[in-house]
Order: sequence, then structure tokens, then C-alpha cells
Amino acid sequence: MSEPSKSLENSPGYETSDAGVAGIMWSGVALFALMVFAFVLIWFVLDIMNERHAEATKPASPLYTGERVLPPEPRLQVSPETDNRAAIAVEDSIVQGYGWISREEGIVRIPVTEAMKITVEQGLPVRPQQ
Repeated sequence: MSEPSKSLENSPGYETSDAGVAGIMWSGVALFALMVFAFVLIWFVLDIMNERHAEATKPASPLYTGERVLPPEPRLQVSPETDNRAAIAVEDSIVQGYGWISREEGIVRIPVTEAMKITVEQGLPVRPQQ
């Protein structure tokens, strides 16, 4: 067999031309510094967001008690359909029922159907011709 070459006897035992140890170390230091910078930046952003959240969740007024107070009349309709049904029911009870308009003058209210029957039976008053 041949003898080992003399160039291998003087080599350090690893590849020296691919990557330098100093470059790898500086890359690690730069990566660590970038990571610390990112953590500090995130900490400041979260601190600012917590302050804004604390401001936004403060009560509107120191006089606020939490109980619901209705505004003065007139108010907006909560349910127009229900209000309309109630108004129609009141009108129907007036139109279809009996009641006094004026007791002193003897004026009463009768249902519309009864008034139409009486009008058909008795007829309308006619003015005398001149």
C-alpha cells in the first residue's frame, strides 16, 4: 500500500474551506439580538393595547348606576305591528259596540250594521221641495 500523503498529516482534521466558525457565531448573535428586539417590540405593543382596552372599558360616567332609564315621551315604537293591532281592536270595539256620546243630549253610539238596518227600514229624511 502506499503511504499517506504528506498533505493530510498537516491538516487540522476538519474541512476549513466550507464555513467559518466566526461567521456562524456572529449569525447566532445576530439571531439572538433580533429575537430580543422582537420580544421587546411585542411587549410595548401589548402594553399600549392594554392601556387602550382599559380606557375603552371605563364606565361612561361616574354617575352611571347601571339601571335602565327610559327617555321621556314620546318614544319610538318598539313594535309597530302590535301597536297597530291594539289600535284596530279599540276602533273595532267602538264601531261594533253601543255607548253614550253625550248623556245630557241623549246621543248614543250604535253599531254600524244596526245603523244601516235602521236606515234601510226608516229611509233617509227628505227635504221638502221649495
